[in-house]
Amino acid sequence: TLSLRIFAQVENPATSPSPKKEQEFYANGALKAEGEKINGKKQDYWYYYHPNGNISAFQRFTNDQLDGLCKYYDINGTLERKENWKNGIQEDST
Repeated sequence: TLSLRIFAQVENPATSPSPKKEQEFYANGALKAEGEKINGKKQDYWYYYHPNGNISAFQRFTNDQLDGLCKYYDINGTLERKENWKNGIQEDST
């Protein structure tokens, strides 16, 4: 007979690091960037802003490396380009 055993590793929420919300500011106090870090590394979605408050970039990170769709905007908020990243390596852009 054939037997199949399945093992799963489940992280314990009590010992798993929690995401920490981070913000960066320009010298004048305006928001420059915001996102989350885990163990000091950028994780998930990060938003960057021009000094006028308009979004300048939308980036996704995994363990401090670009990973996924990133979008970049001009100072007026118009989309300039899109890039796809995987594990810190750019795959394509438009």
